[in-house]
Amino acid sequence: MTGRPPWDFPALPDGITSRDFEDAAASLATGTHSGRVQSLLTGLPQRTSRLLGTNYPNNALRISAAMTYPPLARVSGRHPLDRATPLPGILWPDPSPMEGGRPVAVILPNGYAGSIWNKSGTILAQWVDSHAKTRWLWATVVYLGSDELDPTAVEVRHPTYSSMVGTLRA
Repeated sequence: MTGRPPWDFPALPDGITSRDFEDAAASLATGTHSGRVQSLLTGLPQRTSRLLGTNYPNNALRISAAMTYPPLARVSGRHPLDRATPLPGILWPDPSPMEGGRPVAVILPNGYAGSIWNKSGTILAQWVDSHAKTRWLWATVVYLGSDELDPTAVEVRHPTYSSMVGTLRA
C-alpha cells in the first residue's frame, strides 16, 4: 500500500488491480476469501455508512462512471432502495487527520469514491492496517445511487461498530 492518498490516482491506487475486484465480487458472493481479498464479516449485525467526499469533482466523475459496471449478482442484505446499484468496494488507507479516530477510504472498480468518517470507519481503518503487511484486502458492498436527490451519494455496508469492537476484544 502506497503512502499517496487514494484520491491522487486518476484510477486505481498502486497496489489494487482489476483482478482484485473480480476476487472481491467472488468473496462477497461466497462470504469467504478469494485471491487476496476477504469480505467483511457477514455473520455480524450490519449497517451502512454514507461516504464523505463524493461531491469532489474527480470523485463524482468516478462514481458516475462506476454506474456502468455490472452490479453484483448476489448480494445478501439488499439496500432498502431497490434502485441502488451494488458494486464491490475495497477498503484502503485514508491518511486524512480526524479528531479521535481515522477515516477509511473506499475504492470502486475505477478508483477512489470517498471515505467513511465515523467511529466504524476508525475500526475498519484498523482492520485495513492490520492486514496491510500481508497484502490482504477487505471487500465490502458499495451502493451507488442510494439517494434520489444526490447522484454522488454512496453508501457502504459493514458490520456495526459494537459488533466490530466485540470481535477485536474476542
